[in-house]
Amino acid sequence: MSGIEKEHVEGQGGIVDKAIEDLTAKKQYVSLGDEVVVQDDLTVLAKTTSDLIIAAACHMANRAYCIALGDNSQPTWEDAPAWQRTSACNGVLAILENPSLTPEQSHEGWLKQKTEEGWKYGSVKDPEKKEHPCFLPYAELPEEQKRKDYIFGDNVRSMAKALGLL
Repeated sequence: MSGIEKEHVEGQGGIVDKAIEDLTAKKQYVSLGDEVVVQDDLTVLAKTTSDLIIAAACHMANRAYCIALGDNSQPTWEDAPAWQRTSACNGVLAILENPSLTPEQSHEGWLKQKTEEGWKYGSVKDPEKKEHPCFLPYAELPEEQKRKDYIFGDNVRSMAKALGLL
């Protein structure tokens, strides 16, 4: 990472610093200017490493929110399966491409992606069965689940602004 890029992101707080530290340790990127990031299993995660840093930080914020709700099912970014990291990256890209995307539109995009991947409603999240309790229209989600879409979108936009992407 160049000195300017490092200086620009280091002051953004612990989540960003942690994401950069984790990604650097795994040699998943060289600088914020990289155009494509590929995970070990060759799943393309993001268009740029900036997108990946935002996705990792948003995943960690989502995990923290879930833990606050008593839901300890969210793994760390490092331990998250490829499908979950790819889903976070897709959410980031959707918001970066359309910064005015509403939480409802973001959820509907997630729901469309999950439908295409063969997921369905289940009262408990089960990746093996491809079942998820949030596999519902946005209007039918409990309020605490709707808040995750607000938190995710706000975090994407805030980090993108801090990184000069918006």
